[in-house]
Amino acid sequence: MDTTRWGEGFPGGGSDSPPLPPDIPPQDADNPFEEPENAPELRQQRSESLYSRSAPFWERIVETPQDGKAYPQDPEYWNHAEDVGKDGLLRVEALRPLERIRGYLTSRNAIYLCASVLVLVLLLLIGRSVFATVRTIRVEGDTTFSSEYIIDLSGLEVGMSTFDIDEELVMERIGMERYLRCTLVDVSLYTVTLHVRQRVPCCTVVHNGRRITLDERGWVLEISQDMNAPADGLISVTGLDVQHCSLGQAVSLRRHSRLSVYTQILIELRALGGLALVTELDMTTMDSITLKTQEGLTILMGDETLIHEKIRAFMVVRENLIQNAYYGQANGGTIVVSDPTGPAYRPPDA
Repeated sequence: MDTTRWGEGFPGGGSDSPPLPPDIPPQDADNPFEEPENAPELRQQRSESLYSRSAPFWERIVETPQDGKAYPQDPEYWNHAEDVGKDGLLRVEALRPLERIRGYLTSRNAIYLCASVLVLVLLLLIGRSVFATVRTIRVEGDTTFSSEYIIDLSGLEVGMSTFDIDEELVMERIGMERYLRCTLVDVSLYTVTLHVRQRVPCCTVVHNGRRITLDERGWVLEISQDMNAPADGLISVTGLDVQHCSLGQAVSLRRHSRLSVYTQILIELRALGGLALVTELDMTTMDSITLKTQEGLTILMGDETLIHEKIRAFMVVRENLIQNAYYGQANGGTIVVSDPTGPAYRPPDA
């Protein structure tokens, strides 16, 4: 009698396999899970998961070979402890975002991170309260205002944290006093030094029937309706072309570049000691800026270039005139410094 060996037609089967039981016919090797027509009772003996395909076996993700190449299967692929549940079934589906976050928050790395952040915050708070506290506030600068008044304007207090000091805000508060200018707020570990300068009136400008008093940087210090009020020691400026002015603010000009030229001339005069010598500054024509001194000298500066060199040449020529006794006898005259490398003096009768 012709019998079929057990396992024939299946992978791994062979001629040495035991014979099939007489009531189980051979199965198709290509479809080993299909029911034989004459043995439907085998379906009752098999697991329901085999047909529903809902068990973890069917959820496993197995990569297929590409381009006919053999896939290097890891022998421990199904044996990772972290992927196998208590029931012994493989769990390969991705964790939900909430589960991932919960798992990270309960891990040791998260605990170490939180502890490090907490220690850093505590150190910052301790340093803020102990090592960065203002103990001394000093005022440096030549002013007629008291240090107590300037400190009160700044809003600084002993005992406050240096981290709470806004340098720009402190300078702005001090500048609310129109005769004061804060140049620097120096904050160290325990000491804050306020460097201030007092604004000094040096020029007057007539605008809309009012006399405006300015410092060398064009800051409005006074506005007077009395045009006949004496302006001793102040330079009368013409041609500045004022558009708007307010107390405690920089003057607004229709031609903004003129304010820069005005500031350069006044700062150079102050630096070289000639501010008290000049009585008039004419900027009506920017190609021919003119100064006049108390002695009646006229200084022709030309355009707005080389301001420092021109002011210095004017001072040198004036000093030579005094030493050579020409000054005073000439009763005025003109000093031309449009070319500062070759200044010239013209007597009044020339």
